Amino acid sequence: MQPEVCLELLIWGHALGLKVGLETSGCRPIPEGFDRVFLDIKTSLESWLYNSYTGDNKAFDNVVQNLERLDPNVTEIRYVVHESDPPIIDPFSPIIDMGFSIRLLRGDHTSQDYFTNFQNSVISDLNLKLEKGVLKK
Repeated sequence: MQPEVCLELLIWGHALGLKVGLETSGCRPIPEGFDRVFLDIKTSLESWLYNSYTGDNKAFDNVVQNLERLDPNVTEIRYVVHESDPPIIDPFSPIIDMGFSIRLLRGDHTSQDYFTNFQNSVISDLNLKLEKGVLKK
């Protein structure tokens, strides 16, 4: 993410009367002022795992700081399910506890059966409900 470019687009978009959104991994600080944020969580929110997964020693801290300041009402958390990924520690509880909803997305080369089983497991384990493709408390 290039913060200067993001801010420029945000200013111009709002000047034109547009709503402006940002799709990001959150590994860098997210500038204020976006009307909608789509945050793609990469793995479990464990410092050692997140930083290792992203190859960035600041990624975990930035993601957590972004989550702490983002408004759950205008932020969609996304997690791409990949069948080839190793089993993960629960990445969702801290996010759900902060009031966010989560959209699971099926990754390339991931079967519909695997995705559905993963989704149903998350719903059952965390006592969530699925509304319009989004997991909520």
